[in-house]
Amino acid sequence: RAVCGGGEMRTRWAADCLAPALLRSAAIGAGHVQLDCVWAEAEQTYYVLDLLAWKGLRLVDHPYEERVFWAASKLAEVHADRQASTNPCRFVHLPPSGRCSAATLSTAYYRGGGASRDGLLFYHNEGLYEAGPSPLLLLWSDASCSSRFYDYGSAQMARELAAAPDKAARWRPGETEAALPIGALLAACEGAMEADSGAAAGR
Repeated sequence: RAVCGGGEMRTRWAADCLAPALLRSAAIGAGHVQLDCVWAEAEQTYYVLDLLAWKGLRLVDHPYEERVFWAASKLAEVHADRQASTNPCRFVHLPPSGRCSAATLSTAYYRGGGASRDGLLFYHNEGLYEAGPSPLLLLWSDASCSSRFYDYGSAQMARELAAAPDKAARWRPGETEAALPIGALLAACEGAMEADSGAAAGR
């Protein structure tokens, strides 16, 4: 099964997706696999962001860095990224761009990673997996890196909210001061790096 960031189950696979390949693999054996994914319908591909459980082993209480390592190695073992008659949906591990710095952030924003984007996702390396909102995980986007982003205060956003008022609770259109542009994020990264360098030099 795949679980969305809000904790609800995105889908459960039976005999038509990854389960057959996993269950037949000697590397898996008994137990369930639980992933946090983004579904790209046009590509019929699940992009794996996180690994919650593998072969019955619970991983939500492990730091993010450990879960990323497990996801990359275990999915490679079972060739989950290969599409076949027994595995019609591909499961592709989406590795992090690296530790957040002005350079990695700029690369992720301006160059992308080859796949269609819907924003930038920030994880705390030591964060445990928690369902629902968490200060240790941030999804950030603007109109340049997400086709679903609407500029705050724009007529486009007003029309979308008029058509679907329930979106206001999630979009929080009144909190315009929280909508940081990419320039502010890059400046914050540079400032944090300078502060770290200064602290290291003072030791």
